[in-house]
Amino acid sequence: MSYCLVEGPRWADTVFYGSWLLAIAKADAFWKEAIKDPSFKKEVDRLMVASIPDFSIGATILLSRFEKNLASFLVDLNEEEGEEFVMMVEMGFFALTGQRYQMVIPAHLDMKKVTSAALKLAQTEDDEYYLHPERLVATMPYTQAKEWQARLRQWIRTTGAPIGSCCWIPQAMVRRRQTSQFENCSLTYAAAQR
Repeated sequence: MSYCLVEGPRWADTVFYGSWLLAIAKADAFWKEAIKDPSFKKEVDRLMVASIPDFSIGATILLSRFEKNLASFLVDLNEEEGEEFVMMVEMGFFALTGQRYQMVIPAHLDMKKVTSAALKLAQTEDDEYYLHPERLVATMPYTQAKEWQARLRQWIRTTGAPIGSCCWIPQAMVRRRQTSQFENCSLTYAAAQR
């Protein structure tokens, strides 16, 4: 099974969560408008076999997973939200940091980004009509993902940093350098473990 590890923003950062969810709502509106076009809908029909993707619902389900860990959550690509997650990665809602993802607010979200994300996922369909979202994202085995979660929690406990403080990538930083605060935290944590 393929899992993606997602690190969230500072715990209870309602400004970030609100902005992120508003951007998700915008993506969802673009998606609903896009599938009204019969030619586009035909190109991505495989994405709608079991259900029609709904980014607002998918995002809400993903956010609810913070309840268990507060700083991170896992996405099982075999779950219904797995395909929505992959499209959200392609739209820019999650930034890759090593083998993990961090929540970000896309700098320029438009119809083209949304339709491109859907088309890219639809193109992973194989000869037996299965989609392969794992081809588009960085994944890890479940045990490795749980180990990363434990390391993150330990780092937070060891440093006394607020939950999620090392996990959020400010939008301005994403635009400027494509680096994250957590890369530095990971190095600091790894060095402390030696």
